[in-house]
Amino acid sequence: FYVVIIFAFVIGFTSAGGVVQIGLTLMAERFPYAKGKATGIYYSAGSIATFTIPLITAHLSQRSIADIMWFDTAIAAIGFLLALFIGLRSRKKTRHHSLKENVAPGG
Repeated sequence: FYVVIIFAFVIGFTSAGGVVQIGLTLMAERFPYAKGKATGIYYSAGSIATFTIPLITAHLSQRSIADIMWFDTAIAAIGFLLALFIGLRSRKKTRHHSLKENVAPGG
């Protein structure tokens, strides 16, 4: 039992830290002139989720544990779709900038 707790802590601690930093880096790159505001919004959203998700799942657990799994699936699906949307927009913006740089001035 203690081995499971220790490994769960190690896996959670090592994987979550990198995800947070990658997300913050992407926000800072996306909004270069408002890095402070982007950082504040990013960490505030995480803090709000840390408080509200346990409240929501506690309410859902009174009905059924399966409802918590469906709720988690919905959050994961929304996150996946948002990641696709952001990735496609970033790719489109990167292509647009590279095409702009390759055009000869005056020509």
